[in-house]
Amino acid sequence: MEKIRSLINKANLTREQILALVSFFATIITTFGLAKIFNVSLQSAGPLMLILVLSILFLITWVLAGMIILKSLFLVSGELSLMIFLAQSYCDVKNRTQASDGALISLFGFGLLYIGLLFIRSLYKGLIGGLKTFEKRNDGNKSWPIVILFGLSIGLFLWQLYEVINPIVHNLCVYNTY
Repeated sequence: MEKIRSLINKANLTREQILALVSFFATIITTFGLAKIFNVSLQSAGPLMLILVLSILFLITWVLAGMIILKSLFLVSGELSLMIFLAQSYCDVKNRTQASDGALISLFGFGLLYIGLLFIRSLYKGLIGGLKTFEKRNDGNKSWPIVILFGLSIGLFLWQLYEVINPIVHNLCVYNTY
């Protein structure tokens, strides 16, 4: 243990560099351990290690993307909940007119536009902050595979959010009466 500490002191490694080095060796040991357990040849261990590393990278980018999307969603959740509540409450009213339906459609549309802009602004700030985090970890360089994985993760969460909100909006009474 003393030899390792003296080697680290001689190499002048920072805490992040030590963590990256330990993670690297843990990945290698895990890969070769899994290759030994599952009787995989060493020629197959390379692709197995690549898959393991890409899975870990995707998990990291997915978690960061999820945090950014949910933070942006929580920022606008009060406004979104109010708009949906007002629209659904309006649907329970018995004496609706065509003019009031039109008014609700325009108010709901403007509200969704406003909420969407707030969400996109917050998402943009989070996205830039996430990319800066990756750049800082990579000594100021952009790592395009990580940026692509991060973009795919953001896209996945946005698609899931759309799939949840779309049926709520399309099942409102004002969109089903005409």
